[in-house]
Amino acid sequence: MTGFASTDRVLVSPVYLAGPGNSTVVTCPLHAADWTETRAPAGQMFSSPCLRAQIAEVPDGWTISSRKDPN
Repeated sequence: MTGFASTDRVLVSPVYLAGPGNSTVVTCPLHAADWTETRAPAGQMFSSPCLRAQIAEVPDGWTISSRKDPN
């Protein structure tokens, strides 16, 4: 994998993010990997521990709300 150090922690559990459904399929691996959860009126958002990625659960389902390439 380019762009990652051998000591970097990454989320490797694939999940299905298309459309609404059972949110625990997504939230359980994120909590286990120490992602930070924030609740907002529109839904909930999770930020990766390194703050390079954010995903959000909105009324239409899950979406990747932002990402940053590793430096």
